[in-house]
Amino acid sequence: MIQSGYRVTHRLRERCLQVGVLPFDLQVEAAVWLLGQQPVVDSLVAEYRVLAIDGLDEMVPALASALCSLAASVERVTVGYSTDGGLRWMLGASTTHASTVCAKLVGGGAGEFRHLRLRDDHLPDAPRRAAAGQLARLVGDPLAGPPRQPRLDGWSLRTLNRPDLMARAAVESVAGLVDAGVPPKGIVLLSPYLDAVVSSELMAGFEAFGIPFSVDRRWRSLFDDASARACLTALR
Repeated sequence: MIQSGYRVTHRLRERCLQVGVLPFDLQVEAAVWLLGQQPVVDSLVAEYRVLAIDGLDEMVPALASALCSLAASVERVTVGYSTDGGLRWMLGASTTHASTVCAKLVGGGAGEFRHLRLRDDHLPDAPRRAAAGQLARLVGDPLAGPPRQPRLDGWSLRTLNRPDLMARAAVESVAGLVDAGVPPKGIVLLSPYLDAVVSSELMAGFEAFGIPFSVDRRWRSLFDDASARACLTALR
């Protein structure tokens, strides 16, 4: 399965380069290079006071470190990451590195946690299974999953909301507005990023309530995204 995944990502990279779209690895290289340029950092810090990093566990170590290096230069930092990077670990994502850089942010005084949402694992044998999985990875078991991140000062920091729960909450809120007499055309959900999982859950939920729903994205493909086009121009 792992080898098949690598072959698929390699073919995807070749296809992206053929059609002029910036593939994932070049996005990372471009982002790390840009964040290493002092004029770029000075411009970002002058314009923005808050650093928000979502999905740190889905990033390769170089990108995670480059983003977290900005923490000391801003007023507030918000970092979101989970206990595994999903299938992104096949592309080099490291949950262990994510935990390490977060621990440095906490211990280094780069920011102050105003709010923490903490919970332990639901399953009592989760630590044992995590240790067994990491050991299997070390001895080369190809069927083992990605290594779990180490705990941060004895706690697991993670969100309580799954995509289906987030979508359900949005659907129920909109349904309540519709029941109160608000026309569906007068309701707009604004999201900085809407992935396919949440979008499909929203679609199914609104369909069950008989509420019309559509997604309006400013860019339809990565090639049309302004930042991707700028990086392509710089790399050329």
